[in-house]
Amino acid sequence: MLELMKELGFIPESKAIKLAMRNGKVVGERYDKVTYLREVLPISAEGLEEEVYVESGRFLSLLPFIRNVQRTNTYLLVVLVNGARYELPYLDLEFSAPQIPEEPRICIQGAIDFTVLKKTALQNLVKPEMRCIYVDDKGAVTCNFLQGTVDTAIVTEEPILLPPDLTAYMTPSQDAIIFTSGNIICFTDKEKVWVYSPKADFEESEDPWYRTIYETAMAVKDEPFSPLPQYIDESLKRLANFGNEVVITSDRMTTGENYEPISCPSALGGEFTIEDVLSVIQNGKDIFFTESAMFLRNGSTTIMVSTKEN
Repeated sequence: MLELMKELGFIPESKAIKLAMRNGKVVGERYDKVTYLREVLPISAEGLEEEVYVESGRFLSLLPFIRNVQRTNTYLLVVLVNGARYELPYLDLEFSAPQIPEEPRICIQGAIDFTVLKKTALQNLVKPEMRCIYVDDKGAVTCNFLQGTVDTAIVTEEPILLPPDLTAYMTPSQDAIIFTSGNIICFTDKEKVWVYSPKADFEESEDPWYRTIYETAMAVKDEPFSPLPQYIDESLKRLANFGNEVVITSDRMTTGENYEPISCPSALGGEFTIEDVLSVIQNGKDIFFTESAMFLRNGSTTIMVSTKEN
């Protein structure tokens, strides 16, 4: 997870990794002035009772092969499983994790997986709050205008926006905790990974996008979904070589003069962007169509893909 943080030329801290012993385990930490990451590393160490800072790029490129690390007066000695030895000079900087009060406010606790929700969050700054995952007592919601996802298994007592600075590093976990404290929001999976990020501002709007997506998903809850056709993703990939759009009817998917046979009883001949469908199709088990959208369902999760006309 530490390798996901990008190095920023104007922020020296983002190019460093802090290594230290915490409760008998080697812990790596990174910081880019906005997000703070902390992860337990599966390596052994000598002399790390005092923390050190080295170049993150070099250390992380070696991490999968490290047997142990040893602290010396002027550099960190890295020994690999094949016996190779590398010397990483120390960096002259330091940073610290945000201070969290003893009683933070827990928002979500238990099994969570935001993988699909992150796929349909907005990726640009046209509407910043739509880059976040919205969660309330009804479920978690994301939308990027063309796609949307609702997961009714992830809930909070009070509405909250999970910002992209946090969700970019959140890993699926069966034992996760998301909590807030002051202006900080944190994700942790029981000490192995910690992610600290500034909270996103939230104000209930008169026409909330998340409510529209939730209501749209609930409107088809009792409709006759059918099993997702086998190998539909492979068919779409082949059609993508002949165009960007696909028309889906009950018995075929057509791009230009080319088609692939399919069985989707509810399909009504809507035209979809192939890229939009391919990005989420493997996350569904059942499928249903309305005149304006495709719906994919998998347990508590409902994914929507709008037709080109909508």
